Amino acid sequence: MNKVVFSFLILLSVLVSCSEDYTKDKVFLDTLSKEFMEGKKQILIIPVEGCPGCRDKSLNFMQRNIGHKEIGFVLTTKRSLKDIRLMLMSKEIDLSDKKFEPLVLDTESKAYQTGIMDKFPVLYQLENGNIKEKHVLSASYVDEALNSFGLRESQLK
Repeated sequence: MNKVVFSFLILLSVLVSCSEDYTKDKVFLDTLSKEFMEGKKQILIIPVEGCPGCRDKSLNFMQRNIGHKEIGFVLTTKRSLKDIRLMLMSKEIDLSDKKFEPLVLDTESKAYQTGIMDKFPVLYQLENGNIKEKHVLSASYVDEALNSFGLRESQLK
């Protein structure tokens, strides 16, 4: 009998450890407005600080796809709006351009405070408003992840 109970406990612990816990991620996504989240299938969170190559590739992707209705973009920083503006100016991205209106600026560091952000961009795949998958876009994975979208200009809203 003890072997059965022991086997059950091991199986239960394996199942629990294999399931994804998106509690922190959900807390952060819940801070975003309902209007922003409506109809989104992907959310890309780009840190100002961290891996410059990963950030720059994600920013390039954002510039090409900012108007896509199923993708949401969030820029986050540990410091202030000034840091976001300086970084964007260095990339010749003008926030006063109307096409960047859908962009969310996390100037209160909520992504860092909830513990979901480190130094790499994070891509969420959503299904019915719930997190289906989370991808941390490290230097070895950022190209593959962003290219998997396969978006073209004609698909933009």
